[in-house]
This record gives sequence, C-alpha cells and structure tokens, in this order.
Amino acid sequence: PIYNFLATPVTEAPAQPEEPATTPEGGTPQPATETPIPPSATPNLPSGIVTAQINVRSGPASSYESFGLLNPNDRVIITGKTLNGNWLQIEYASAPGGRGWVAFAYVTLNSDISKVPFFDNQGTPMPQP
Repeated sequence: PIYNFLATPVTEAPAQPEEPATTPEGGTPQPATETPIPPSATPNLPSGIVTAQINVRSGPASSYESFGLLNPNDRVIITGKTLNGNWLQIEYASAPGGRGWVAFAYVTLNSDISKVPFFDNQGTPMPQP
C-alpha cells in the first residue's frame, strides 16, 4: 500500500483504457475506434496532407485500379509527380512496389516538391536533368 501524509492506506486507481468509449446521442456506449498512426517521414522527401477521402491508384489517372483509400488529414510522403501536375506518386505500403498515385487537387503540400522526380502522364519515369 501507498500512504499519504495522514498515514492512511491509499489504493492505486485502476488503469484507465487508452481511449474512453464514446456515447452517441442515443446513450449507448460504443467502443473507441483505433486512430491510424501516420507513417513516419522518409528523410528528404516532401509530404502533404490529404484534404478529402481519395483513392490511391496504380497509375496517374482515375481509370487506373484503386489500391485503397486515404482519409482527410492522412499524411502522405511524395515520391514523384506527373508532367501535367495533376497526380502525385506517394509511398503506399499496401501497393505493389510500395507506391501509388493520388490526385494532386486533394493534397495540401507541407513542403517543396520541385526536386521530386517527374513521370510522364502514364506514370513512366522521365529522365532527370
């Protein structure tokens, strides 16, 4: 037991859960949902924040296969961009090769992307100057 200044035993409080359950308007408690942890930054690569729920695609157009979804406020590491400036290549662990494509219109940049490699509008790497 732990004693306070009055020499009375103090019991330790039980451990609290990491996240409290939420109670919706109906009053029934719901279990807490896990918040995904954003990937750690890759050194020297720019990043951005997703502004809407968007698809991560296998190539730089909406006609390419979707590998999955990103949610608003998800952080992305930018590894390339298309010549037309409409698409960004990002790190995406669930995709073959660990890369995917997202529409630039739905990403707010956190850093300069002028030094990331260019890809043609079909996703083929361009020669670097």
